[in-house]
This record gives sequence, structure tokens and C-alpha cells, in this order.
Amino acid sequence: MSANEMRKSWENNFINAGLDVREMYTMSEDQFNSTCQFLIDSGFPRPVGEQAKNKDRKEWENAFREIGVSPNEMYSMPESDFLSSCQFIVDSGIYSPGTSNDSDLAKAISASMDDLSNNANNNSNEKLPVPTSEDEELARELQEQEYQGISNPINPPEQNDNPAPPPPPSYNNYMPSRTVSGQIRNEQNEEFIRAEFEMRQREEANRRKQEENERRAREEAVAQKSRIEKNKSELKTALQNLGPEPANGVTICIVFPSGNRIMRKFDKTHLCDELFTFVSGQDELFDDDDGPIPYTLMQPGVPIERGKTFEEVGITRRSMVNVDFD
Repeated sequence: MSANEMRKSWENNFINAGLDVREMYTMSEDQFNSTCQFLIDSGFPRPVGEQAKNKDRKEWENAFREIGVSPNEMYSMPESDFLSSCQFIVDSGIYSPGTSNDSDLAKAISASMDDLSNNANNNSNEKLPVPTSEDEELARELQEQEYQGISNPINPPEQNDNPAPPPPPSYNNYMPSRTVSGQIRNEQNEEFIRAEFEMRQREEANRRKQEENERRAREEAVAQKSRIEKNKSELKTALQNLGPEPANGVTICIVFPSGNRIMRKFDKTHLCDELFTFVSGQDELFDDDDGPIPYTLMQPGVPIERGKTFEEVGITRRSMVNVDFD
């Protein structure tokens, strides 16, 4: 039986006994032997040929190291991976198994783990050399010479009688230091943030001003419309309040710019304001928004004035009056 088959047999015995396989590789040699003996006494099968080859084990460990696998990983990998790795090692010519003195598999595994543990302990227990007084004196001397500006006090550079001219000034020599450039960048960032804040404040103020203007415009439009409607209503009411035409009144023909004509009789002793009231209440004297259109009443070449009677302006008989829009 090969070492791997023997390892697998003992793993199966440990598993069937309800033990953790990892404990098999971490317990001491005495614990392993006593556990194996307990399993055999309990009726578990004893692996046939339970002797492993110690030399082959070492060679296999070295071969596995060649392919980058530690001994600990070698003993803990699954059987399929272990066999495929062994086949790869043999096919690659790294190692071929041979014959040597037999030793117990448990001893081989324990010895391998002990080797790893001892190497780790030896590395951790290795002490650094303690510096002597001469070393400390040399260190102080080197430190003092370095402080005085001597770059290589032990082997100083040779003096050159014809030194090379200094290199031309580089742009990098004039670059600000990180502290200065960082300060400038911070100031620029602060200035940018301040400018952006002020710009947003101006935009907000303009937006509020625009909203206020629009609100006032809407209110003014509503108020203007209300005034226009009220004014039109008052003019229409005044027209209705003129009363009936006088029987013996003077007839006046009113001509609008559109060519339309309308006639009405007025008392010649009354004020011409009645004529203005009559004309102002006509639909042609309102624009599309129902606003009153300013106008002037004209006799042939003479405007008619308010506050005077028809007789005072010369209207004593049938007359024609033109409406001229201002």
C-alpha cells in the first residue's frame, strides 16, 4: 500500500470514529499511536502495509516544494489533488519514487510537522548581534561628519581642478514648493467658492425680482382689466341714463371713422356733455380689450368743447359731427 493509500485509510478510520481529520495531522506522535491502537482495538480495519517510506516522504516533500506546495498543504490536500500532483511531478521528471527504509506513516507525518515547527522556532529565536562600543563610536563619528556636510567621510570624492559648469536654470527650479502651491490652490478654491456663492446669490436675487415683477404685472393686468370693465360699465350706464330724445330737439348726425353713422336729437339748451356721453357709450369707441378709445368731436373745422351748450358752440339746427380718434 502506498503512503497516500495508507493516509486515506487512516483518514477514513478517523472519520468513521467521529473524529476530525485535521486533528490527525496536528496531534503528537504518542497521541496518534494511541488513537490508532484504540481504533484497531475497537474493530476498525487495520491498513495493510502501514509502513511508509521515510526517504520517499522527504523526497516527495522536496518535490512538492519544487512546484510551490508546502508539506503542510501536501498532507492536507484532497486525494484527487494529491494523486494528480504526484503524477505531474513524475511526468515532469522532478522525482520518481524508489525504495528505502520503511518507517511508520504517523512518525513520518509527525516528523515532517516537527521539522516545520522547529524551523519556525529557530527562525523566531534567532538573535541579532549586539553592537559593540567600537560600532557605537563609529556610528557617532559618521553621524557627526554627515551633519558637517561630508557626504562620504570614509572615501571622500576626488577633487576636480576643472569642474564642469553648472547646468542651466531649469523651470523646475522656479516651481513653488508643495506648501506654497498648496496654499495658492487653497486660496484659488476659496475664491472660486466665494465667487460661485456670490453668483448664486445674484441669480437668486434676480429670480426673486423677476418673480416679483411678474406677480405685480399679473396683479396690474387684473386691476387694469377690472378698471376697464368698470369704466365701460359706467359709460354704458351713463348712455342709458340720457333718457328719451326731446321732441323739439336739434338733430345731430354723428359720423364714426369706420363710416358708420348714428343720429339723435339733443336739447340745444343742454350742455354738449350729453353728446360726449352718447358717443362714448357706443361700441365703436372701445378697442379689442374693451378699453375706451380717446377721440375728438369735430364740427366742420371746429372742435366741440365740453361744458358749453349746443347753442354756444353753434349747433342750433340739424348738424353733422365727425368723430376723430386721437
